[in-house]
Amino acid sequence: MKKETSIWINLYNTLFVISSMYEDLQHLESSVFEVLDELESSIADGLRQKSLNFYRENNWIDEDQEKELQKFHQFLDGIDAKYWNEYDFDNSEDWILARAWAKSIIQKLDIKMNGWNSTGEIVIEE
Repeated sequence: MKKETSIWINLYNTLFVISSMYEDLQHLESSVFEVLDELESSIADGLRQKSLNFYRENNWIDEDQEKELQKFHQFLDGIDAKYWNEYDFDNSEDWILARAWAKSIIQKLDIKMNGWNSTGEIVIEE
């Protein structure tokens, strides 16, 4: 199975958004798309255990990568709700750590991303 399923795309979206600065994502905002709401949804879908199991079953990640994604998910879940806003996304210590961690995971998974195109679809190079 190719990694083009919506489950894998949710992981890409999650890692890409977290690894970016909010100001770099503002061009994506619209009346139907709010970056932080979308991020919360992507985290729920892309990093839940059922999704991680799916990645493992398809040999898209190994056991160590699964464990790291689980820890990353726990870390994100632990970020206080008061920091889920535009200012703190770029400036709070937790989000700065999450951004660095997401970039590290992107490298470990050998994900090459160009970001989103003008229609809001993520552009992925494999």
